[in-house]
Amino acid sequence: MKPRIVIVMDGGLTRGLIRHILGNTADVEIALIDYEVESADEETLIAIPQEDKIGVPVPTYEQAYCWTMNGPDEVNPSRVDELFATIAGSDKQAEDEMERARR
Repeated sequence: MKPRIVIVMDGGLTRGLIRHILGNTADVEIALIDYEVESADEETLIAIPQEDKIGVPVPTYEQAYCWTMNGPDEVNPSRVDELFATIAGSDKQAEDEMERARR
């Protein structure tokens, strides 16, 4: 089975996907699900089954705009590393601020 990545959004704009690895990524499947559907054409929407907060399926569906692709087009390892470092730093900063607030 191919490795798969699913990106779930509720609003916002996806500007692109950037990969870290060189070579063929045709064996990586990517799906994007966006629950902000206000301006989407009704025929482009798909009913997505929902889960509760602990991951148990519930008998409801929510409309979403979806698309799939095989692997990101842009190869930029340094940009991927930079973004992950920024996110990790942001997480660490938030943890530090929460710890200070507890004191």
